[in-house]
Amino acid sequence: MATNLWYNEYDYDFSNPGFTQNQQSCQKTAIIWKSTTQLGCGISGRFVVCHYCNSTPNILGQFFENLVP
Repeated sequence: MATNLWYNEYDYDFSNPGFTQNQQSCQKTAIIWKSTTQLGCGISGRFVVCHYCNSTPNILGQFFENLVP
């Protein structure tokens, strides 16, 4: 549920890859980054914390080649 909410919270502009001024896109781009295949999450009360286990997403200058609509 958390990843679906993160993915849907921001309409990413694939024709202009990168972060927005307010960084809203970082969760969505981390989820769909090409090398992201595993995600570990923990829940405590109202908080969800996740770690991308085998990926280093959101590297500046590498958005165009790592994000596919």
